Amino acid sequence: MPFDLRIRPAIALKLHKEVYTSLASGDLPILSKLICSGLATKFKTIYTRRLANELPPQSWKLIRYTSPLRIPFSSTLFSVRIPFTSVVLRPSLIRWPLTSLLPGTQAKIMSDRVVPMPIGNHIYLRQCIVRIRSLQSLDKGDGNPPAVADLTEYLVMQQVKKEEDEPAVWKMWGTTKPLTRQEMETMVDARTVAAQSQGRITFMDRLKAMMPTRG
Repeated sequence: MPFDLRIRPAIALKLHKEVYTSLASGDLPILSKLICSGLATKFKTIYTRRLANELPPQSWKLIRYTSPLRIPFSSTLFSVRIPFTSVVLRPSLIRWPLTSLLPGTQAKIMSDRVVPMPIGNHIYLRQCIVRIRSLQSLDKGDGNPPAVADLTEYLVMQQVKKEEDEPAVWKMWGTTKPLTRQEMETMVDARTVAAQSQGRITFMDRLKAMMPTRG
């Protein structure tokens, strides 16, 4: 069961850019191919409200993906020598398997979980949380200058393998905020107690307790 671990950061960055571009332009047909059904319903509601209020078209722009990673030496790994400075990794380096393990990279894998489905072989649900750092601008079309923001987002992308002979496609499930250790323990304990009170607790219960939720 190949999981293509080394290309996850590049997939997340591509998905992030395409989703935000399509959302700002109101391209719902393209957007529906990039996001999960729950998020699609939410975005469709936002776009419908925008049309009803006759709001002007918006324009979203990715200025660049950023990285606070600092190199304490001059490195020939990059195209120029970079003595003690912040760097932006080249796209070719994003695909390097160890890049996502570095603490300050543009896209860092925070978690990657796979749940086998009890139907057939190689059928599974996979959810991956990726921290993405970027500098973005949003022009609301109201005559004011575009708003520029330096953001750190936690993108949740999901992959559902439904047929053994069909490739699984990554889609954006949503975004989430990072949890502290105490919050995670409290969340897991609460859901575990609820399952135990009903006389049942399974592997799926434990897994769901660790899955990100929107609220």
